[in-house]
Amino acid sequence: MKRKSVKMIRTDVYAVIYAAQSIVYINTNFIGTMQLILFR
Repeated sequence: MKRKSVKMIRTDVYAVIYAAQSIVYINTNFIGTMQLILFR
């Protein structure tokens, strides 16, 4: 059971990292499109 809880925590860490990467990716894409719209 202790090993399972450690595995769950590790999965949560991976999920948080994945979510943060996707948020950064979306934000960079949004900034890029806004710059294209503003400087067109």
